[in-house]
Amino acid sequence: MVDDLGVIIEIIDPLTYGELPSGIIKHEGFLCPGFVNMHCHLELSHLKGKFAEKTGLVGFIDQMRLSRHGEMIHESISAADREMTENGIVAVGDISNTNHTIEIKKESSIYYHTFVELFDIAPGRAEKVFKDGQSLLKQFSESGLSSSLVPHAPYTVSPALLSLLSKSYFNSAQLSTIHNQETEDEDTMFLSQSGDIYDFLVGLNPAVKEHEHDNNSSLEYILDHLHHFEKLLLVHNTFTKEEHIKEAHEFSDDLYWCFCPNANMYIENQLPDVEIFRRNNCKITIGTDSYASNRTLSIVDELKTISDHFPEISLHEMLNWACLNGAAFLGKEDVLGSFERGKRPGIVLIENVDLLSGKLLNESTSKRIDL
Repeated sequence: MVDDLGVIIEIIDPLTYGELPSGIIKHEGFLCPGFVNMHCHLELSHLKGKFAEKTGLVGFIDQMRLSRHGEMIHESISAADREMTENGIVAVGDISNTNHTIEIKKESSIYYHTFVELFDIAPGRAEKVFKDGQSLLKQFSESGLSSSLVPHAPYTVSPALLSLLSKSYFNSAQLSTIHNQETEDEDTMFLSQSGDIYDFLVGLNPAVKEHEHDNNSSLEYILDHLHHFEKLLLVHNTFTKEEHIKEAHEFSDDLYWCFCPNANMYIENQLPDVEIFRRNNCKITIGTDSYASNRTLSIVDELKTISDHFPEISLHEMLNWACLNGAAFLGKEDVLGSFERGKRPGIVLIENVDLLSGKLLNESTSKRIDL
């Protein structure tokens, strides 16, 4: 039972409660707390259906480079925010490179933490890029929106820019995130200064050749250069190996790992090896990524893809990833993520499920029912 503000005041077990109070609404399906979408790019919502699929990461980046701006940006952002709300998403870790999403976020019922993203591969521009990022961060914070500065990806952030970010975290620990090992070529670049990503970046700026990389992986590069963060969310992890996970956990206990399976299939046509993350007790979260690389902004659709490829994983375990773990990363676990008295997590109904096996079906959908 919830009060008029959506705060849980009592949890009823109908098998032991006896006669249920009047006004109880019955549904068929599974009830769960509101979802936490830990990786999205809301400002890219106008790119829905615009990009070719399965081009690999370099092909995707090239399409992004050529198609960054579009018409009806504000309307597309509003529609995406509304879709996530209706699908039961109550909190989002959202990547921003612009201020396009500020007004929508201020009015939304969704709790947003905005990751103001920085990238530049030329060391000489690090100071300017960092100051521009601080200026954008100030716009979000002055609008009353939770936000922090973050790097884009290992291959797009120079050591100089990572150093500036790390120093800023030392002064005030912040939530951080980074795209991690989304393609196999990412590690190739750091191991041997070769591969498609390396060649692509050198074509954009020959200064990339001046970077010295003596690391075993792109993840090690990040962990060697980025320090003092409050928590770090590693996103995608499509080609992360078990030895990388073990090394990362030796570095910090404050690591979270985000899977965006439908975006992985859209771009690389490959999923992370989820089992190695489970085996190493990783704190797993779920994201949708953006409409540039997805057909829906639905956490249930992400869980269906995981379930299709890893049927041994229970829905209960995946819902912990999609609800409580994300809330914990954002520091909102006292309000969101689980059904407990005093919390206001939102109530989501997952319909069209196999009630006997507790499994999602292709037809499974979700909707917020406490608004």
